[in-house]
Amino acid sequence: MSINICVANAKGGVAKTTTALNLGAALARNGYQACLIDNDPQGGQLTKSLGIDPTRQKYTLANLMFAVIDDTNADDYLERCVMPAFDYEKGLFCIPSNKKLAGAAARLLSMKTSEPALGGADDAIRCEYVMQSIAGLLDEQFDYIIIDCGPSLDMLTINALAAADQVIIPVQAHYLAEEGLITFLDTVRNVKASLNPRLEIGGVLLTMYQSRTNLCRYVREDIEGKFGGMLHVFNTPIAYSVKVAEHPALKRSIFTYDPKNPAAAAYMDMAREVISHGEKRACS
Repeated sequence: MSINICVANAKGGVAKTTTALNLGAALARNGYQACLIDNDPQGGQLTKSLGIDPTRQKYTLANLMFAVIDDTNADDYLERCVMPAFDYEKGLFCIPSNKKLAGAAARLLSMKTSEPALGGADDAIRCEYVMQSIAGLLDEQFDYIIIDCGPSLDMLTINALAAADQVIIPVQAHYLAEEGLITFLDTVRNVKASLNPRLEIGGVLLTMYQSRTNLCRYVREDIEGKFGGMLHVFNTPIAYSVKVAEHPALKRSIFTYDPKNPAAAAYMDMAREVISHGEKRACS
């Protein structure tokens, strides 16, 4: 049975896509089968970072979503949608996206607004559980499913949270970090209470971290002081580096682009914490 991980935050520019990409690559390097799902409607940034041209993809996450919504055979699309991520990361796969995902997001919103009037047909899937159905199709094929989300709390993000076993929240080491974190944690609590009781907060990952600056140290101490007792803060922050900013544009993971970069070790440490968390959960 796969472990489903949602990488999300209501704030943009916090390295969600970079984190999803490198977490998937790190898990694959630890011998696991991992599938990355590009759930961001803003043009397939994760898809591009994985060396796949979004504009040339006939079968994407949108096709799977429409198949689930319309109760057609989603299995027919699955084999066409799942593809290798990179040519050199054995065990890492992805479901790509492009601008068609915005149409799927609009369809989900339309379903949500129509539910009160329709009264909810017994055979109709709820709009919040479309991603959960897709993850179920992948369950026996992969050890980890990692869902990369956009910066807004739209129906696509709600779907990802409703499908996830845990959510990882990248947070930039910035003085406004706490504001976005509080907002997002409220959403996670609401989803857990109303849609997905198994959802856990896998942890907060500090990104773009500069250990020599007082601000970054203050942000880390503040988050650990205010939230550390309630949620996990990953042990190793992701250090700020030009190489970290560059590697997605060059269609590489940090492990192949600059394996000696401190961020490579940090993302591998993060993956080991994720694996350890999954093992403890399996034993409980």
